[in-house]
Amino acid sequence: MELQMEHSTERAEAPAGVAERLGIDEGAPVTETSYFISMGGKPVSFSVAWEPLAITGGTDIELPHEGPHGGKGIVPRFDAIGYAVDLEEEVLQVRMPEPHEEIQLEMPAGVPVIQVWQTFWANDVPVEVAKIIFRADRYEFQYRTVIA
Repeated sequence: MELQMEHSTERAEAPAGVAERLGIDEGAPVTETSYFISMGGKPVSFSVAWEPLAITGGTDIELPHEGPHGGKGIVPRFDAIGYAVDLEEEVLQVRMPEPHEEIQLEMPAGVPVIQVWQTFWANDVPVEVAKIIFRADRYEFQYRTVIA
């Protein structure tokens, strides 16, 4: 089965938790991209990603899925404007879903979600923050870290 991804991007003001993770003021301008991923017609995850317009505004990567670097992924996109992404941080939390999350992920009552806060850094500057939601009854997360 093939993954299907829907996305939309708009300008927004950074919510408090996002602003804190990005090291910017609450309400600062950001791009906000929403994603919905499904496979075989079944929802897999949904997420929202924020990038500070103080960094991306007016560049070829301002809109993550448009222009010459659209859809190429965070590393090549930010390389294109001189930000070498060199660190990714993920914070996982298992919690009960919000009502809209149960609907989006077609979940039965009582099933928790896994929430992942993902932050990408370039030379100690956070350049993107995303909140990703998965059903906890369908997925296992396995990580391998290379220590240099």
